Amino acid sequence: MATQSDSGRQVFAFSVALDAAANAVKDVEGKLSAVGCDDAVLATQDGIVSLSFDRQAESLGSAVATAIDEIESTGCRVTAVHVYDRVSDPLDAELAAWEEASDQDFVAFERRME
Repeated sequence: MATQSDSGRQVFAFSVALDAAANAVKDVEGKLSAVGCDDAVLATQDGIVSLSFDRQAESLGSAVATAIDEIESTGCRVTAVHVYDRVSDPLDAELAAWEEASDQDFVAFERRME
């Protein structure tokens, strides 16, 4: 999901799953804070640790890439990325062009994570 921020950059909503153990959440939280990853909410469900982001960036690819880089710099490994759907006006040509470019960027990240 992308919305416009006050700075004019887009805000992208996505989540990532980590390979961290659910009982290590406090440790993961401290490490993420130390590297400046402060735009995500850390949660666990059914033993899976995840981060939900609202990240400002120029593109979806950039938002996801910087999040992965920050997370993996702490020693954690990203195992999955989920980009949230957004509600949009299908007649908005600019948005349609953004969707196409973002989809291409995201496919590259899916391949990198395999």
